[in-house]
Amino acid sequence: MNKMPTNEMSPPELIEDAKAKAAAVRKAKRAASKRRRNLAIMLVVPLLIIGVGAYHWLTSGVSVSTDDARIKQNIVAVSPLVSGPVAKAYV
Repeated sequence: MNKMPTNEMSPPELIEDAKAKAAAVRKAKRAASKRRRNLAIMLVVPLLIIGVGAYHWLTSGVSVSTDDARIKQNIVAVSPLVSGPVAKAYV
């Protein structure tokens, strides 16, 4: 007579084994999700830094600025026609 192989584990052991397998699957999914998130961060952050740097470099040459707000200009002497203190100057 053919003997059917029987599972040697009792039902509580089967339940524990199924729970352990399910926990292992959840752990593997979390690890895969974490790897995808880390990869996305490793790609997005450098691209963002490069983009901000390129924008700043391209737009910073539009206007000229100085540290002390002085520019090189011809100097013109202004003096009154009469001697003495100037009370008012109409410009």
